[in-house]
Amino acid sequence: MTVIAWDGEAHRSYFKSEKPSPGILKKLHGSVKGQPCWLKFEGICKAPDTVVYAHFRDLATGFGLGLKGYFGCPACHSCHAEVDGRTTILERDFAKSRHAMQSLRYWHHLKDLIWKIL
Repeated sequence: MTVIAWDGEAHRSYFKSEKPSPGILKKLHGSVKGQPCWLKFEGICKAPDTVVYAHFRDLATGFGLGLKGYFGCPACHSCHAEVDGRTTILERDFAKSRHAMQSLRYWHHLKDLIWKIL
């Protein structure tokens, strides 16, 4: 078994990038058309016609990584407001962890599309 040492800086150069191109973001935003809300917070989720691409911003906070804009999932207006902190009905950690998990699942769902557009 080979063990690869993690130097702590390798990930920075790998993920460091310019601002996401408008074409890529447009394709990601367009990928949610007709999708249901993936967050589905009980008692909050409603209005499936208001579904937008909810970016998961915590990956780039304080680390100088250029991932803003890519990572996310479809969310209705009410659930999106909850994960962005505009409403505080749920515990913040719960909302963030659900958003992270559903964003991973959505990227897995789009894996073929993601490699084509990135």
